[in-house]
Amino acid sequence: MDNSTLQLIAKFTIRARKHIGAIDVKLLAENETYREEVFKQVNETADEELLMISLSLRESLSTATTQASNPEENTAAPKPLLDKYLKGTRG
Repeated sequence: MDNSTLQLIAKFTIRARKHIGAIDVKLLAENETYREEVFKQVNETADEELLMISLSLRESLSTATTQASNPEENTAAPKPLLDKYLKGTRG
């Protein structure tokens, strides 16, 4: 999870606490059903700022979930540095 997603989660949980109570951040990030239930409760509120944050967070978490489910596409094998430094400083 990147830094901007973590910032969105922090803003979301602080603002949503006023309307729906405490939110478990770990469950929000990992559990799809819990996340949908929280977003459903938030959608029923009249706080426009909270709704905008929830839309951004939903998009960000869905992107993070798809990246986590396809790790082969996201990680490229690093090139070994041994090809460059075989003989040391005196060659």
